[in-house]
Amino acid sequence: MFYPYHKGLLRVAESAPRRPAGFPDNIKQLLVEHSWDMIDTYCKDILAFTGVNFVEGDAIWPTLFMKDTELKWMTEEPPIDDL
Repeated sequence: MFYPYHKGLLRVAESAPRRPAGFPDNIKQLLVEHSWDMIDTYCKDILAFTGVNFVEGDAIWPTLFMKDTELKWMTEEPPIDDL
């Protein structure tokens, strides 16, 4: 189902015949009150709806690349070539 630009996502999603349980109300709640647990649950629900296994999806190369390069600064010193 197509929607008119990102500003129309919630309005169009409300009329979608097939959508994740609680959507779009759960995303509206995230915009008002959010926590890491709520975000994690929301992401896992969306992945489950699309048939993506969270554990398997987290182990594929783009995720590993992101963790090893783009997010490395959060847990370790950045590589010398990034300085």
